[in-house]
Amino acid sequence: MNQSSILERRRKLPTTPPRIDSVTPTRGPRWGGGEVTIDGANFLPGLSIKIGGSYLSNVKVVSSTRITATTVRTSAGAYDLLVRNPGQMEAALGRGYRYE
Repeated sequence: MNQSSILERRRKLPTTPPRIDSVTPTRGPRWGGGEVTIDGANFLPGLSIKIGGSYLSNVKVVSSTRITATTVRTSAGAYDLLVRNPGQMEAALGRGYRYE
């Protein structure tokens, strides 16, 4: 890939970061396996979701305003939730999910 095609590809990346409005449910079992729904804006295919330091599985972009994913096993506690679109634009919700 040459320099001009890399620059052209970067120009096509979104300039608006994702936004998290709500997470449902806001808590779940520490052994994981629960589905979470995140509503907001500017969600793009290929995004990733982390709660604490763990990436969620089965991430689905339902629409540009809704995503779903499955929680993974971790320790009990309240954790930050992070949504990262391709191109590294991200949104965070401090202590947005609690494992019990």
